Amino acid sequence: MSDLRVELAGLRLVNPLMNASGVLGNTASLLRRVANSGAGAVVSKSATLEPRAGHDNPTYVKLNCGVINSMGLPNPGYEAMADELRTLSDLQVPVIASMAPSTEREAKMMSEKLGEVADAIEVNLSCPHVKNLGHDVSSDPDLVKRIVRVVKKGCGKPAFVKLPPVRADCLSFVKELVHADGFVVSNTIRAMAIDVSAKRPVLSNKFGGMSGPPLHPVVVGLVYELYEKTGKPLIGAGGVADWEGAVELMLAGATAVQIGTALSEDLGVIGRIAAGMNVYLDSLGLSAKELVGLAHSG
Repeated sequence: MSDLRVELAGLRLVNPLMNASGVLGNTASLLRRVANSGAGAVVSKSATLEPRAGHDNPTYVKLNCGVINSMGLPNPGYEAMADELRTLSDLQVPVIASMAPSTEREAKMMSEKLGEVADAIEVNLSCPHVKNLGHDVSSDPDLVKRIVRVVKKGCGKPAFVKLPPVRADCLSFVKELVHADGFVVSNTIRAMAIDVSAKRPVLSNKFGGMSGPPLHPVVVGLVYELYEKTGKPLIGAGGVADWEGAVELMLAGATAVQIGTALSEDLGVIGRIAAGMNVYLDSLGLSAKELVGLAHSG
């Protein structure tokens, strides 16, 4: 059996696989299911300062090439999320709390509270379909820099910034975000679907975030470039549905891999990916940590 262990900004993972923050992360019981499925870490749903109901239906549309969702970040608020995560103190894998602040004040309050119950923080500043959050915040680089500084100081734990799948934005952010311990690459990409019979947008919010296979090669390219430019740990996220996709991201430079769309459809995908990685690594006589960035060696 190969060694799948990796170290991510001080977090020790039995394997590099975890759920993406928008998938199976609303409650402690769902996160336990993800951990029991074989994940090396679990990631909560992005929490906001106040509870959010999210957007009205329809919020999800399946395409031939992937999916678009416009959930609108529904969550119980950061205090209730902290209460949920507190019950996971016995979990044998790291717990990463995702948060979506819109101001420095919010970032301070949320990071202090969530830092008490989580092993690390993911700062979601790139959601493409929520007004005054996510992408709206990331459009102000100075605000992003201040928020990340406050989060790092407030939580006292590793802090990862979730980036948008846009090369120019990524390169701009990573140059400025010196306080971040690493980056999640990447969030979904802004997209729309139109019902040709109704002649109107399918989603109630009109726009959503596209995920699934089409995002994967974009993320591979971003991870590859950011690995060379940042020197910081990267978590690859985008269209991973099999062991080849996970390995590809690690070869590009990701230390860990988040699984979203595929996991939402099949909880068993994590176990199958881990098994496939074991076979692959055994065939090469490598460990998982030796895979990271190997595609840069020529």
